[in-house]
Amino acid sequence: MFGMAAATLSAPAITNTVLGKGLDINVVFAIGSLSAVLALLFILLLEREIKKEH
Repeated sequence: MFGMAAATLSAPAITNTVLGKGLDINVVFAIGSLSAVLALLFILLLEREIKKEH
């Protein structure tokens, strides 16, 4: 739950930083896509570790 709150609060800061440096909005989407892929990877790894404990 904390991760969702942190992502929600940090998204505008990331967007403003990227756009403030003169980069395209597509860079923001790329960062979001990369974050989503990493989140999925971490969830899969966590699920694997939980299954090992049982």
